[in-house]
Amino acid sequence: MERKFYDVIIVGSGVVGLFIAYSLSKFDLDILVLEKEPEVGMGVSKGHASVIHVVQLPFNSLKSRLGRKGNKMYDKVCKELKVSLKRLNTLILAMSPFQYLLIPIVYLYLKMKLGNEFPVKAVFSRKGILKIEKNISEKVLGGIIIGGYGVIDSFDLMYSLYRFASKNGVEFRFNSEVQQIKLEDDVVSVFTDKDMFTGRYLINAAGLQGARLASMIGDDVKYEYGKGAMIIFSDEVSNNILTVLSLKNDPRTKGGSITPTVDGKSLWGPNLVEVKSATEVSVTEEDINRILDKFTPLVKEKPRKLVKSYAGVRPLTRENDFIIKFSSRSKRVINVIGICSPGLTAAPAIAEEVLEMLRQAGLNMKEKEVIYPDKPVYDRDNIRRHILMGEYLMCPCSIVSKGDVSRAVEDGAVTLQGLSFRTKLGFDECLMTPGLWRALKHMAEELGTTPDKITLKGEGSWIVKKY
Repeated sequence: MERKFYDVIIVGSGVVGLFIAYSLSKFDLDILVLEKEPEVGMGVSKGHASVIHVVQLPFNSLKSRLGRKGNKMYDKVCKELKVSLKRLNTLILAMSPFQYLLIPIVYLYLKMKLGNEFPVKAVFSRKGILKIEKNISEKVLGGIIIGGYGVIDSFDLMYSLYRFASKNGVEFRFNSEVQQIKLEDDVVSVFTDKDMFTGRYLINAAGLQGARLASMIGDDVKYEYGKGAMIIFSDEVSNNILTVLSLKNDPRTKGGSITPTVDGKSLWGPNLVEVKSATEVSVTEEDINRILDKFTPLVKEKPRKLVKSYAGVRPLTRENDFIIKFSSRSKRVINVIGICSPGLTAAPAIAEEVLEMLRQAGLNMKEKEVIYPDKPVYDRDNIRRHILMGEYLMCPCSIVSKGDVSRAVEDGAVTLQGLSFRTKLGFDECLMTPGLWRALKHMAEELGTTPDKITLKGEGSWIVKKY
């Protein structure tokens, strides 16, 4: 059997790899995505705070430039993919006399750097802040308002990108970890633990594995790892993103915030802690206390109930910036690595950058007719209709029906996390209930297997010991 020859092979199906696949799927090309995990978005991308940012220091960095550009692209992308995007402001709050004195300095700096791209306003009284945000602490003296931010469900986004790319001809191979890469004159050969694939161009968008892949080609990239922990409360405590005014922000992170989510909850964090390994994603009591100590003083009415905590690990490069470059060995390989904060915000602009590099390298791109989605991946109105129709619910807290589980499996869910991220099963207060077990059993039936074969997130994470 003759092997298929691809125009572009993408390694990695996080939000960056998916945006590149989505963008390339609009052209008459043969595209392959290789992913070592059983589903999309199970690496760096599942640990996002789901914020579309404006400010990223330093302003002259690639990540800051692409972040601002990507921010402006999201309205069109979300409309095209039918993904919910909620636009809102960020309030940078002064909580002490010293911070209050910093307001004009920080305002002038932000105004100079952002120009007319995004609105910036200085507020020199608590009363002025109260006009924008009612639930602020008595300690708030004033602050700075920056417009143009947004919040999104990053899982809805990733599954929508995956569905769009798949329907428009992109081939995905999961559980396919790259072991070796060979460069020849006009061919790139990629060897996984199962197979070998050949193509004209290779995009290394492998996230935390990106440095390892770069070394296979002969490029020297070194990572440190930063863990960001986040906590989610059951209720929304602000209408805006709230953070603290400071001159000492770590340029590798935006310092975290209180953020209203698209589904009416409140996300606090992330913090940033350097860790030794890409697998250190546990949330400790110390992580939670640091987040609470930092952000609780910002609000008057406190959240009622903590319902979830999670952490993500991001790659921190020596350059403290994105690396989007041709390989030193060949223009047939593009490294898209070190995509830390604000990677989600910048992702559509990163994809545009990569497409331009492919054109420069000689790839001919001819537009084709594409298939657009007719409904969202996670349709909340549809879920409410299931209840009114009396359809049997797997989970009343998360409002997940039997049909939702079936549709999630049809959409590619093979793990409990894949099911959970698609349907929001367990995103509320029912992390360990009979509803979860019912959903697991029905998922196994849909996959033609038994519950003990279903894993949380891939090999080595089985949920049921014996069935």
